[in-house]
Amino acid sequence: MATRKINEKEIQAATLSGVKYSEMQICRDGIAVIAHPGNSVGQLALEQLKKIWTGDYTNWKDVGGPDEPILVITGDQTSGTALFLRNRVMDDGYFTGDAECATSIRKS
Repeated sequence: MATRKINEKEIQAATLSGVKYSEMQICRDGIAVIAHPGNSVGQLALEQLKKIWTGDYTNWKDVGGPDEPILVITGDQTSGTALFLRNRVMDDGYFTGDAECATSIRKS
């Protein structure tokens, strides 16, 4: 099971291995974009999210917020969710190299 469509490389690997595959949608995902509750920015447009995620905007003042750096935290970059965001919001762009993966962040 996956949160995205099977890709060409996976199709080729299945075919070479003699594995028969099929795709069937069993659910739909929802995506929430979350900022710290203390952040005064109440709403962001998709274009603003794109610029934050690609690193074009690096400070909250770029989107009408306080003069504070933006910390981009993402999930697994190879997930279906990341692929969806890259395709639908980021015009096939990539997340900023400064993004931190949520699984690597530890509580202090």
